[in-house]
Amino acid sequence: MEEFGDEPVKGLDRDTTLRGLAGPDADNMPGELAEELPRAMDAMADTAKGFAAMLPALREMGRDRRRTLEKML
Repeated sequence: MEEFGDEPVKGLDRDTTLRGLAGPDADNMPGELAEELPRAMDAMADTAKGFAAMLPALREMGRDRRRTLEKML
C-alpha cells in the first residue's frame, strides 16, 4: 500500500484487506460496497461530464491569461 503515498505505511501488512482494516464489524462490507458502488460511480461520471463541459471555457480562460501575461512582460 505504500506505493500510494509518499512514505511507507509502518505496521501494515502488505496483504491487508479493507475487511481486515475495518475489523470484526466488517461482515456487511461486501454487500454495502456492492449496494453503494453504482451510486458512487454515477456521481463520478456526472463529475467527469461537468468537467468536460467546462473544458472549453477553461481553455479560453487559459489563453486569455497567457495573452495578458505576454502583454505584461
